[in-house]
Amino acid sequence: MPTAADDHTGDSAAARRLAQSLLQPDLWVVDSHQPGTAAQLMETHISRIILTGNSAFKLRKPVNPGFADFSTLAKRKFDCEEELRLNRRLSPHLYLGIIPITGTPEQPEIDGDGPPIEYAVHMRRFPQEALLLRVCEEGRLQPHHIDRLAEELADFHLSIPPAPVDSTLGTPADVLAAARGNFEHLQPVLQSLSESLASQPAERSDGLSLAQVDQTKGTIDELQQLTEETFQQLEPLFRLRREQGWIRECHGDLHLQNMLLEDDRVVIFDCVEFNEEFRWIDILSDVCFAVMDLVANGHPALGWRLLDRWVERTDSYSALPAARFYLVYRAMVRAKVAGIRLQNALEELAQGEQVELNADWEELARYVRLAREFTSVYLPALILTYGVSGSGKTTLTSPLVEQLPAI
Repeated sequence: MPTAADDHTGDSAAARRLAQSLLQPDLWVVDSHQPGTAAQLMETHISRIILTGNSAFKLRKPVNPGFADFSTLAKRKFDCEEELRLNRRLSPHLYLGIIPITGTPEQPEIDGDGPPIEYAVHMRRFPQEALLLRVCEEGRLQPHHIDRLAEELADFHLSIPPAPVDSTLGTPADVLAAARGNFEHLQPVLQSLSESLASQPAERSDGLSLAQVDQTKGTIDELQQLTEETFQQLEPLFRLRREQGWIRECHGDLHLQNMLLEDDRVVIFDCVEFNEEFRWIDILSDVCFAVMDLVANGHPALGWRLLDRWVERTDSYSALPAARFYLVYRAMVRAKVAGIRLQNALEELAQGEQVELNADWEELARYVRLAREFTSVYLPALILTYGVSGSGKTTLTSPLVEQLPAI
């Protein structure tokens, strides 16, 4: 394997040249089911995905944004191997293997002779309309999908070995640090946005204003204070959960764009492979991500149904006092992700480019508002039903789980 000095894609310019070269027709003929056709390119802030025929090929960008380090070829290869290992636990049919790329950035070869200059994870391609976010938007997600998801997710969580006794992962300090990290990422983004808006005309065509930003800043400050206070109350529970073995190598990123509906079943993919601290977490934190995102995207009844079914199957009733904390945390994770995109857009704007800020801002603000809603405190209640078997107790009370919500 080449050393870091031999890494042809170790700078972003070479990596971009390689990405463009990989779009040429007839390059990605890697199996009998894959016709050689012109490819398409999709990008995130840390990866590039080549779409061609029935396959998708995921490459890491040679970057180190702090939460992931892909700065050398060896690190990118290891990350590919981790992605395969972790995701084959939940969706082995989607993750087909690792493809070495040889040659040069200008003339790459797929699995050719010579030392690899890059690696790609080979995945089976799926239609974008199968993504669970799209399914939710179109009203196609049904209660029976959620019930099966709850069962499979619970069984997955129960099957994962606990963190080793001598491990330092998943401590209460880690829980607090992760929660604080969301606020620390968002504060400079909102400051940059305020400065950008202050230098522009008061009336923007997209309606974005300093008043909106200031209001969201205030909400974030409230959430940060509430997070600190709630953590102090829950710290003994976090410590107990770790001692009981509920810190496990979970998925870590269970939002609706990392799930799809396939053959009337929800399939989970795209685990967090690049940072073990993001996935060695309490299993309750893992499921709360999916619950939160269902609520955020207009399906609160299905979100609470998922939590109820999952808690019953995992017997996690004693963990429920921490659910509100994790729901807030997960909403702020999505706000942070929107903030990363917004910061990138602001940097482009500062360089004189024409960019749209409103979509990323609206998503950031929407998740912040949801996080604040999760902090609302309601008078606790206990509802008891009685009657002979088959008299309709479950039929009558099941809707309450979704509407109150309740467990």
